[in-house]
Amino acid sequence: MIRYRHEVFSFDPAKQSAEQNSFTLFAEWDFHAVEPGVLLEQSGAIRISKRYAADVNCENDFQHLTQDLQQQKVFDDAQHYSSFPMPDGSVPVIEAEVQIRDEDHPDWRAIRIGFPVSLYQPGTHRLILHCDGVRLLMLVDGEPADEHFIYGTVPFTDRTNTETFFTPALIPEIAVRHEEKDHSIQYFSTAGFNSWVGDVVPYAHNGIVHMFYLLDRRHHASRFGTGSHYYGHLTSTDLIHWEEQEPVGTLEHQWESCGTGTPFYHNGKYYFAYGLHTDRFIPREKNAGEILYREFLETGKTTARDFADLIAAGTMPEGMTYAVSSDGLHFEKSGKLPCFCENPSVYTMPDNTLRMYANGLWTADNPDGPWTCLDSSFPPEGKNSTMRNTLECPSFFEWGGHYYLIVGMDGMYASATPGFEVFDDFAAEGRDIYDGLIVPMVFPFRNDRRLIAGWVFPFGSYLVIRELVQLSDHYLGIKWCPELIPSAKKTEKLTPDAPFKRQADDLCFDLTIDGSAGGRIALLFRDKDGNGCEFQLDLDDRSAQIESIAPADTPFRPLLLTMREQVALHRDELTIFKDLPTVTKFKCHVYSRDFRLDKLQNTDQVFTLRLRLKQDQKFPAALLDAEIAGVRTMFSLRPGLNVETIQVLTDRSAKILNAKILEF
Repeated sequence: MIRYRHEVFSFDPAKQSAEQNSFTLFAEWDFHAVEPGVLLEQSGAIRISKRYAADVNCENDFQHLTQDLQQQKVFDDAQHYSSFPMPDGSVPVIEAEVQIRDEDHPDWRAIRIGFPVSLYQPGTHRLILHCDGVRLLMLVDGEPADEHFIYGTVPFTDRTNTETFFTPALIPEIAVRHEEKDHSIQYFSTAGFNSWVGDVVPYAHNGIVHMFYLLDRRHHASRFGTGSHYYGHLTSTDLIHWEEQEPVGTLEHQWESCGTGTPFYHNGKYYFAYGLHTDRFIPREKNAGEILYREFLETGKTTARDFADLIAAGTMPEGMTYAVSSDGLHFEKSGKLPCFCENPSVYTMPDNTLRMYANGLWTADNPDGPWTCLDSSFPPEGKNSTMRNTLECPSFFEWGGHYYLIVGMDGMYASATPGFEVFDDFAAEGRDIYDGLIVPMVFPFRNDRRLIAGWVFPFGSYLVIRELVQLSDHYLGIKWCPELIPSAKKTEKLTPDAPFKRQADDLCFDLTIDGSAGGRIALLFRDKDGNGCEFQLDLDDRSAQIESIAPADTPFRPLLLTMREQVALHRDELTIFKDLPTVTKFKCHVYSRDFRLDKLQNTDQVFTLRLRLKQDQKFPAALLDAEIAGVRTMFSLRPGLNVETIQVLTDRSAKILNAKILEF
């Protein structure tokens, strides 16, 4: 159950902003009845139209389309318009295009925003296009339908105010409406038709779980691919009932865009450290991160600067900042820049000092610093790391007297000491917990449990939560979180070999397997044309993989290389894993499509394989989520796959002792 928070805007014509680069535009239409074409134009800067999405001839080679049609198709796909057709299959949309001009970015010419008509009932609706100079909103009946962010100035040729057009913009009054829906946090993707979950930052304190996440639209394509993110915020005490709180780090300047960070509690206050990715808009030499970096090179430390002082001196804040709260729910920006690191993960240590993992290991007595770099070589990155990992989104945690650091998309380190003076490289050993989630982060839960949350490629998509399992020799397993497994509405016995039709959008296959004799087991998921994917469990090899299949493909596809094996094969030519050849790269767990995991635990005995198939029409996609022997998980997002038939097969000596299918 999720209690959503919806903003409702109203406007008083007597309350006008002083921001010259802002506007408010009113119109009323029946979106269903109005004919396609230009509906309204305003002062050479704004055009509102109705058109049909997905009207590019996709049978043509994309590369042969005109540039305008290519851009239209890319935008339509990013908006997921086609997921919301009319009953006749057509996809009419209402869109606005706002012209912009900026000297530093002459190719940034216009921002588009819109929504599919099918989301609204026939009848007259009030449409408002509102821009406060940074945030661009398309409102329908007072509530946001879509959101974007401008960069530059809007080149109005006529700024005359009328009864329906105001520049500067009107100042909105914003009320909050709450709505409860029977949704699970598992596979959560936000309420908007084109909004998704980016980097996930979980935190727990005083019995409350906080789930922060970068709120994304258009898969990082907003504001010309710079993302322009801020944080959504959900809270829960039991993982089942969640409430959406007000966002954190909302954008107030055109140069702002939030990066990943962490919450922490220190001296009676809640803090949220996060990065500012200002160099996406402004050259690095004009950003204040360079000032703090030079200070670090000279002294090994950085000290906080006020935003106001930096901006007055002609530089923009870039790097670590933070917001602060007295209750953990309402955060205020600090206006401070303590360090140049753009992805700061800050933790309160038992001695009340602060530790930060970001471009090295740092310490401070308070959020403003000074921050002192204790070790610039840990965690390893790039060519200094076996897995060629990056330093994105570090997650530090302690469990059972052992210390762990998950870093980037494929790095994981463990140590007997919090300083990691000596450490094991779990990812290099093939003992990490990566399962298709990107930059996962760990948080404590009741009874000394450790849960882990992440998101799934592409940026953004779905939120997924797991539970960690303690194994021998301080290794960790990973399993489904019990609180997030729904109750079965229906259970049936499953007969292997014979294909059968999918009968529901949320199914779970529960197989009891005797792994002592080895062999292979496969589950095939195909659409009406025979395309799809295969989940294969190789009990002799102690590995599992998910791979795409075509109609003519026979079951039990050849084994893929694991990501560890792929990196080893190309290690000499790699700086980071992202330099892998494209075909190779997209067969690694990072991208959650086709990949293999090896060194499975507990599969040489009787064990349970659970595999959940969930169809989601918002993307649209099939979500495949597997739990193997209660200590290993795999997640794969299959865009465009609408599963029609399913088949369970055995090969060689594989034995399925019991099989059932659960309908959730």
